[in-house]
Amino acid sequence: MKPLKRWQGILVLILVFLAGGVAGSLLTDYTGKRALARAFDFDRWPDGMLRGLKREMTLTQDQEGRLRVIGERMAERMKSTLKTAVADSGQIIVETQREIDAVLDEQQQAIHARMKEKFRKGLKEGLGVTLPEG
Repeated sequence: MKPLKRWQGILVLILVFLAGGVAGSLLTDYTGKRALARAFDFDRWPDGMLRGLKREMTLTQDQEGRLRVIGERMAERMKSTLKTAVADSGQIIVETQREIDAVLDEQQQAIHARMKEKFRKGLKEGLGVTLPEG
């Protein structure tokens, strides 16, 4: 019976290790997506900027008000810049995919179409980005 108990112990350790790996992977995926979403939530930037400044120095109410306006202006500029960059990048991706399709045969194009759809879906779900049609 002792060899059986030893194998049971080893099996339990392996299962615990695998469960930990899966849990760690899921947690990393969740926290990574959450951090990315928060980083691109530009509406939070003015408050974050003010918190950082106030942590290091004392600000008057007048300074806080003026700095908030500066932070809000920065956030709007960042939103605009990101939208332009995403649109430009999306166009480049679509054009590149068309060039790739021109090199592939019909069977390969069908496979590539599935790959493109998976890529589009990932961008939409992960970053909320919709590529232009093409």
